[in-house]
Amino acid sequence: MSEITVVVTGRVPHIDTGVDISEGDTLKITASGSWCYASWLSGSCSGPEGVATAIGSRDVYVKDAPQGALVGRIGTGSWFFVGSSYEGKATTSGRLLLACNDNAVSGGYGDNTGSVAAVVNVKRCKKLDVPQYVQADSKWGDDVYDHLGWMLVYNKIRHKGCALTASAMVSSYFTKPYNFQTDPSKLNLDLKENSGYTRDPIRGFGNIKWFVVACLSKAMEFDYLNSVDKKGIITDQKIREIIENKIDNNIPVIIKAPGVIAKYHYYVIKGKCSDGWIVHDPLLGPDRKKKFEEIDILGTRIFNPVPYPAPC
Repeated sequence: MSEITVVVTGRVPHIDTGVDISEGDTLKITASGSWCYASWLSGSCSGPEGVATAIGSRDVYVKDAPQGALVGRIGTGSWFFVGSSYEGKATTSGRLLLACNDNAVSGGYGDNTGSVAAVVNVKRCKKLDVPQYVQADSKWGDDVYDHLGWMLVYNKIRHKGCALTASAMVSSYFTKPYNFQTDPSKLNLDLKENSGYTRDPIRGFGNIKWFVVACLSKAMEFDYLNSVDKKGIITDQKIREIIENKIDNNIPVIIKAPGVIAKYHYYVIKGKCSDGWIVHDPLLGPDRKKKFEEIDILGTRIFNPVPYPAPC
């Protein structure tokens, strides 16, 4: 949480707070003080809430807010009412501007007097710099997944490679400092050459052996303790606690979720906001915001960093 106090005068079009806001951040503003939007006019003075009886002027930033109220704007978004207290989630990104709700069109600020002090608090989304890959990318989408060349259809990374692509993203995240990064095509070949896919009637065919992914990276180890499936005492709340703890410690988390075509789908949680996760989805694309209640998380697959190069 970052906090700054800004003095907003009514004699200028707006004040640049110097605070950059990102979509998804939680913004909280409290304000106090007094100003007048027309020093010569009786009844034009107020606090940050504005003059309650002065609503409907066409020459203001927010037409349905009182004239003389404190208003704000993020980037090129619309102006919004702030008043003496505001809290909300940013729907756009950019610099935070604050102003007196007055003379937006005519620019006649010369008769304004006074100022208000605005305390700006920003609770930012936590985002990890995880490389993003899409399983249908033309560079590897048509590569044969595992050893499924004998299948006539649905045998490519674009069809079967969500867990593979998610693993490549996390592996590249941990190996980035060492100038070694993989991608779905390379990781697919490495797994084939190192018995990294299951091939038995019990565990099935073509499932990733997560510990082999860790071994190939030389920069991470598979977290058996926190890589869990939802059942018994492993509840939704427990899984959420695991994910939040890992994100707080700069560790992305691979998630197992219900699939649309296949039985399961895997993607990477790379960040969190106050109301949801930020994910890289191998199928749908990067930096997708998902509210907590929108995701049915069936399990986690987690890697922890280790000193490079780690013995396999």
